[in-house]
Amino acid sequence: MTKTGCLLVWATVLAFPLNADQRPPDPAQHEHNGQCGHDQPGKGGGHGRHRSVCGAVLVSVAERPRAQEPFSVRKTLDLQFRMRVRTRDDDGHVVTFHVFTPQGHLYQQIQVADPPEDEDDRVSRVSARLPVAGTFIVTSSLFGRWRVVPYIDDDTEPCAAASVFRIVE
Repeated sequence: MTKTGCLLVWATVLAFPLNADQRPPDPAQHEHNGQCGHDQPGKGGGHGRHRSVCGAVLVSVAERPRAQEPFSVRKTLDLQFRMRVRTRDDDGHVVTFHVFTPQGHLYQQIQVADPPEDEDDRVSRVSARLPVAGTFIVTSSLFGRWRVVPYIDDDTEPCAAASVFRIVE
């Protein structure tokens, strides 16, 4: 990396420090009952007791679930994110969808409650809507390849790979 590149990175870090509520939690600073996997090799951080298996995030038009992308802002009121979640416990969880613009900026975080499940069925379906019509997406012409990344509770790593979708004029 060039000297100029290093200075730009450093200036960005200084200009946008993380607030206390944005910093990742220190895994050594929480209580657990031995089920938490943060201290075991290869667990990848986050709370092991919340470890979940998330299916891929399916993106569709809320009003027309069978519509194929690219999604036109002229025909789309809301986009819908749907995902299956399998948890290792019976507790309720919060799924957070991080939605990124084509430029890579965080556009919105959408949180959805995943209520506690019966002991027999630990697979649930969660969904959330992203408004499109009349939003900054349209007024600022934020067209292109978007990403949505799912997280569970306070995990610092996504529970599934990012899903990519296109919004066009």
